[in-house]
Amino acid sequence: MLKYAENFVKVTKTNDVLHAVASDASVDRSGERIFPSAFEKWLPVFLKNPVMVAAHLNRSMNGEPTTIGSAPSMRIKENKLVFEPSFSSIPLAQLWKTLYDEGHQKAFSVGFLPHEGDMIDEIWTWTEVELVHISPVPVGSNRNALIQNMVDGDVEKMTEMLKQNKHSKQLSAILEQLQERRLMEAVNALIK
Repeated sequence: MLKYAENFVKVTKTNDVLHAVASDASVDRSGERIFPSAFEKWLPVFLKNPVMVAAHLNRSMNGEPTTIGSAPSMRIKENKLVFEPSFSSIPLAQLWKTLYDEGHQKAFSVGFLPHEGDMIDEIWTWTEVELVHISPVPVGSNRNALIQNMVDGDVEKMTEMLKQNKHSKQLSAILEQLQERRLMEAVNALIK
């Protein structure tokens, strides 16, 4: 049985490249979670055909393909399944890409075959899954599967910019956003 774990993918855009989190170990809206390590065994199989399909559709109503790109960079990094989506030049793919580029959409979802799972801390947890596709979706199940903001990642690029003392206006803006975000996180933690 093919399952879907729709995620809000954190997406960052650097040099016109989107950076995304496809999955992490958080509990999703279905009350389940997938450990990122659950993808590890089958990831090489996925990378042979790292297909990205529109909204989990394998074909459209009129039989046209719904493949809109690929995710050849899919990998596990910092306890997250991450990738850089590569959108095709076909019109359908460009429609989806525009939604991300303009900030109207941020979510992705993993389509997977479940192989092993168990109750861990009273939560059904998938411990081995086979990733079969990645899909852009309007709303995901995993709240953390989103396009990453520059302030969330790309520390290496910021560090390099600092070393070279280049792009000072851009860097200042990024650092200001980071400070504001950390302040908001601290306020939200106090409210809870």
